Amino acid sequence: MEQRTIDIVKRPFCAGSYASVDALARQAVNDLARDFFGRVSFVERDAREKVHDWRLHGLPPGQFPGFALAADLTHNASRHALLGHSHTEFWARSDATKTLSEFLEDALAGRLEESRMSEAPPDETGEELERRPGSVRKLVGRQCRHILEASQTEVLIEAYDEWRRDHSRRTLQLDTLAPMLAQLNITVYRLDLGYNECPRDLLPIIAAGYSGYFFVQPRARELGHKTQRLKKLDPDFGKVLNFVQKHSSAKPDASRLLVDFESAMSILEGTQADWLQGWGAQVVAGVIGLVGVLSFRLLRARARSARTSPQALAATSGASS
Repeated sequence: MEQRTIDIVKRPFCAGSYASVDALARQAVNDLARDFFGRVSFVERDAREKVHDWRLHGLPPGQFPGFALAADLTHNASRHALLGHSHTEFWARSDATKTLSEFLEDALAGRLEESRMSEAPPDETGEELERRPGSVRKLVGRQCRHILEASQTEVLIEAYDEWRRDHSRRTLQLDTLAPMLAQLNITVYRLDLGYNECPRDLLPIIAAGYSGYFFVQPRARELGHKTQRLKKLDPDFGKVLNFVQKHSSAKPDASRLLVDFESAMSILEGTQADWLQGWGAQVVAGVIGLVGVLSFRLLRARARSARTSPQALAATSGASS
């Protein structure tokens, strides 16, 4: 029987925002088009239009001319973006076409990992340096695989669609909860799925307008642990704490944590109502930090009390005898 091979047309996209750089980029791409004639279709796009398309290719906003390759024009096609080469110096180099040619050959041969929609990692933007100990961390697409497979601590992830309805309150709630969980060596991350994409085999998508919660064990891939998902979308934080209690090796007391959490929230929301207009968001941020410190001390005191209670001492005495 005759065998036929069907080649998938792959389309790189190039666009620029500055005329001088555009000319250099177009010349390089024209050279490529001749070299890859019959193997690759080339399409030029205006970077000012369809910004979401650029996000999907993993190209950060504003870094143009950009260059990316897609297996086809469907929304879920495999994609590869040439990152780190969007400045004038790159396009002006004599070896720019050679670099682009090697990139295309590697992508066509399947030697490159797919690009994912991602914001810049916090450690590249300086955000990580400003983060308070125990506060919520920002998770971006480029870091998803590492955190979900090789985190050194337990992890709670809040993933949300960019149009979620109760964004401000859930943000405040997670900011309040994070310092409490930090005492249990659980790191809390926030993931905006409108700007970041995680591998589907590791983290499923969230329906538009909702928030979802996931729990990750340390060194998950090495130890064969799967990411756990709280099935209910937009759950109240009592359910989130029960979810954490179920999967964390620290086995926190969800009921007691909920009491502390609700007490902290009542203080913060009262503070917002009374002071927000007069004092501004900086006061609220300071109160969040204060509540976090008080929560740390409360949890530490309870742990100390539990260790020195008559029941605990009796149990220790009995075990030693």
